[in-house]
Amino acid sequence: MLDRLIQFSFKFPMVKTFLLILVNTGNKEDYGTISSYLNKQGVNKIDTLVLTHMHEDHIGSSPEILKNFMIGQVVMPKESANTQVFKDLVSVMGSKGLSPVQAKAGLKLDFGSEYQRNS
Repeated sequence: MLDRLIQFSFKFPMVKTFLLILVNTGNKEDYGTISSYLNKQGVNKIDTLVLTHMHEDHIGSSPEILKNFMIGQVVMPKESANTQVFKDLVSVMGSKGLSPVQAKAGLKLDFGSEYQRNS
């Protein structure tokens, strides 16, 4: 998984500020690998956490990531799962005051003026 994360890391010269979007969080056991990598990169804030669906192999580390990193927004579909990891995810989001943005076709996300192209 980290190979893919590193492989798809790009720098965009037209962007003034670094923007971090994390898509899915793997299994619960992947948290150590993900957090270690992000910490080594100096990351303490994830601007957008995107969860594509509620299977444990996609949201497993989400509760720990939400607990240990600042999160700007969570984008996820309007679906639920009868699993402990989903219940933990919802609980941690509630404790941090995060309401998910519902992922749906045509969704446009606003990242604020600090992420606009340089002129």
